Amino acid sequence: MARMIPDIAPSSVHYPGERLVFEWLRDSLPRRYVVFHSLRVLEKSYSRSIEREADFVVLHPVHGLLVLEVKGGKAIKLESGRWWRGGAALEPQPDWQAARVMHALMDWLRARRLAGSLSYSFAIVFPEVRVGELVSPGLDARQVLDRGMCRDVEGAIVNAYSVLGGGVGVGGPQLQRIEQALSGMMCSFVPLGGVLDDIVTQQWTLDHAQLVALRMVTKGRSRLYVEGGAGTGKTELALAGAVTRAVRGERVLLTCFNNALAALFVERLDASEELSGHREQVVVRTVKKLAADLAPLTSSKYSNDGKVVTGILIEASEAGEAPRFDSVIVDEAQDFEEEWLMSLAEYVVGDEGGFLVFADRRQQLFDVGATADGLELGLPLELEVNYRNTKAVAAACRRIVTDAPPPSEASPEGVALDVILARRHDHRRLVVHRVRRLLVDDVVAPHRIVLIGPWTEGGSMSRVPRVERVPMTRSAAEWRRGGRLLLTTARSFKGLEADVVVLFDVEGLEHQAFTRSDLYVALSRARAHVISYVSDERVSTEIRGA
Repeated sequence: MARMIPDIAPSSVHYPGERLVFEWLRDSLPRRYVVFHSLRVLEKSYSRSIEREADFVVLHPVHGLLVLEVKGGKAIKLESGRWWRGGAALEPQPDWQAARVMHALMDWLRARRLAGSLSYSFAIVFPEVRVGELVSPGLDARQVLDRGMCRDVEGAIVNAYSVLGGGVGVGGPQLQRIEQALSGMMCSFVPLGGVLDDIVTQQWTLDHAQLVALRMVTKGRSRLYVEGGAGTGKTELALAGAVTRAVRGERVLLTCFNNALAALFVERLDASEELSGHREQVVVRTVKKLAADLAPLTSSKYSNDGKVVTGILIEASEAGEAPRFDSVIVDEAQDFEEEWLMSLAEYVVGDEGGFLVFADRRQQLFDVGATADGLELGLPLELEVNYRNTKAVAAACRRIVTDAPPPSEASPEGVALDVILARRHDHRRLVVHRVRRLLVDDVVAPHRIVLIGPWTEGGSMSRVPRVERVPMTRSAAEWRRGGRLLLTTARSFKGLEADVVVLFDVEGLEHQAFTRSDLYVALSRARAHVISYVSDERVSTEIRGA
């Protein structure tokens, strides 16, 4: 059997024609053959990069490299020198596609001094029909393969190899270097629509620390500091704490830093059946919205400046004008200034009032340095298992932040991250093209896709109003209602999650607007898959892990 990369079950190959060819190559070629399925390469032109995909790339130490373009379907014909399927001409033509990918791939290998005198060729495959002697202009009959190849797969492949020639095979060491290089640029062109549901509906088992935290938040200690990385369940615990305390008659303040997370809190609480009849017991405010509400009760005029917010919170508390709550719950507390936490603690009624703080220092995006020191919350409870992300996404997160929590043993493996190294001015076109594929080919609903860049305004996607007739929005609440794609930043989307994250405009990690923490936050938002467009090779290597 040939070595297949990725080594997946044929049932995972979405298109029936490609599935047939996958099985033929895997089962009929000897072990010396290495076969890549769905390999992408960027074709460089004078002013831009164009994304190309090879359905299959076959490597052999004697014969060299062969690109296969597969076209499924049974109503295939050649008319006026063009291939047709049903009543429509194939666009682009499959022989043109295969040749362009082949040349782009060889250019890529030459740029890395891996091509040498490697022999290379291409062929087109119609696996569901017999095309007989039909050959498109400029092709050799050996480059047109059909259903008949299944009788002698290796013979058909060797014949296709021999057409262009002009080189030699590669020895074992060079083949290994080429294989390693191509493996590093692999992306999952497995249509995500076929695997997303399996990934996101797989159940994760809470670990012991999370079960302990759930009991402590809902039934245990009134004051608690919970530390945990992305995906460890902090936001769910914060909501559980708010609901259970409200149901037993407490008045609760649930607060966080960003507006999108606060909006999610409101949606979740409004939809909670358990909270029915008690919803008015829970007040949701971002810390800055709380300060804006309190400003008229103080001598200060509200502004978004952190020092002004601090002054309002302190003054309202000292003057006795602040609202009082039986419990205050703070999520994403690492973005709070220490004075904010100290002031909020004063809003709790009595010494027995609840004060729950959830934080992750790895996701600290602002230089505020808040700690729980002085709040008398006891020893922090550590959550150490990530049950949001697949193992593939979690591994990438741990390459960016080495002490990020590992995935649960029950987490799905997921698919390999797509990491595309491309010039920044190409990102817009590449992102639009890939999102179009997600929407049309993969049939992924818009509300499952989020586009994250360092900026929403001034970035590559800021002037793109829609993709494939699906409008773009900056509102996470509007996005969740369906029918829109969300364009946002890591900082705005922190605390939220999506099935697919498309990350773009990543040029490096030195810029103040996009740091290593921003990258960690962005990657960890993805429940199932990440597609990233990066113009810095070091960052690309870190994400990919190769």
